[in-house]
Amino acid sequence: MTLGAGFFIRIIESGLLSGWDELTEEYKSPIELRFEKTHYTALGGVPVVFKIYRLGEFKRVAVAETDDPSPLAELLGVENFFAKKGNRVYLSATHVETLEELGVIPPAER
Repeated sequence: MTLGAGFFIRIIESGLLSGWDELTEEYKSPIELRFEKTHYTALGGVPVVFKIYRLGEFKRVAVAETDDPSPLAELLGVENFFAKKGNRVYLSATHVETLEELGVIPPAER
């Protein structure tokens, strides 16, 4: 059984999969996953580096590199919600939209 691109789009979009930022172009291309920009900030005094990606035409997802994800979890109002790998946490499209609305990350360029 093989899983289609739609399956991977949904699990990346939902924030349930870690490590997707390490996919090769061979796998990123069919699901239209493209690096957009890097954004540096601090939350609760903790440095955070957001690597923001486009997923398809309209969705954005991100990887947040931080030594302490608790200020990010508190800001988003959730606990234990992150897919993690090392010091990277994988943010869903909904998390990215919320961070845009709060002014933590810049809005998408149209």
